[in-house]
Amino acid sequence: MKKANLFILFFLLTLGIFAQKFPIDSISKLITYSDVIAVNNTSKTELFFRASKWFARTYKDANFSWQVQDKEMGNLLSKGRMKIDVTYFLGKVDGGVVTYTVQIICKDNRYKYVITDFYHDGKETNSRTGGNLENEINRTNYLQMPIPSQWQEIREQVDVNARAIVNDLVKFMSSKDKNDW
Repeated sequence: MKKANLFILFFLLTLGIFAQKFPIDSISKLITYSDVIAVNNTSKTELFFRASKWFARTYKDANFSWQVQDKEMGNLLSKGRMKIDVTYFLGKVDGGVVTYTVQIICKDNRYKYVITDFYHDGKETNSRTGGNLENEINRTNYLQMPIPSQWQEIREQVDVNARAIVNDLVKFMSSKDKNDW
């Protein structure tokens, strides 16, 4: 009985320790990285062209496909995918993949990016699937979810990777084509 109480106490404490703050969209309640970036003296067409090049450079995966590529509306939408590693005993092991949606909407002198719909899938690696990244481990789902420390690692990796994607996008979109002299 005493061991069971200690286990429950440890489990509940680790849940509180691993709480992480993500950018949550106020309407969808999904983890969402989003911003409007000004790029002075740049047409919607040029921004659309840069965004298309960024997608092609960033997502070289053979499974890459456009969900939306509307030049007239300045709208690009596709799915991304990141590989995740988790700690297992003393080493790192494959922890599955996280898929997500990337949308870029271009207008004259500005664009908006939205990165959202993060979903962890561990099936390809025989890992537990966490599902939507907004999921929290609780007493009703903890047997189906990755263990708390691994779920925290997964979420931290997604946060680091998403911020790196944003930084790369902003840098790429603000630079002129070297052939544009």
